[in-house]
Amino acid sequence: MILPASVLACVALGMAPVVVNGLPPFAALQGTVGTPPRVVETTPRDGAVAVRPGDLLVRVVFDRPVRHGSYSITDVSATTPLEVTAPPRLSRDGRVFELRVRVAPGRRYGFSVNNPRYQNFRGLDGSSVAPHRVVFVTRQ
Repeated sequence: MILPASVLACVALGMAPVVVNGLPPFAALQGTVGTPPRVVETTPRDGAVAVRPGDLLVRVVFDRPVRHGSYSITDVSATTPLEVTAPPRLSRDGRVFELRVRVAPGRRYGFSVNNPRYQNFRGLDGSSVAPHRVVFVTRQ
């Protein structure tokens, strides 16, 4: 794991950093050694049925902060592609990704957060977020 220079300097001097990337001391590193970041919640949830058609906010919550400015949301085969209606947004703390889309009635949709080929969601340490697939169906 690569630590920011400001953290290393504080550790070397025996001081605790007050804030690292806007987070409490070492919060970005807790529970992360040896494991890739992962998705802990999505809206809609995988397997959801009767999702309301129309404008929809796709929301992905990670177990720890991910890097800003680099994302991989890909279509899942045998599903209708999502119609993106606004630029993606990552929360200031880097844990919540949001994408505004429009979905039609009676369709099966799917997306993947990272996949074997595209792995641009990355933790602060540079490790790729574990791939996570979501498939849902809209009501008629």
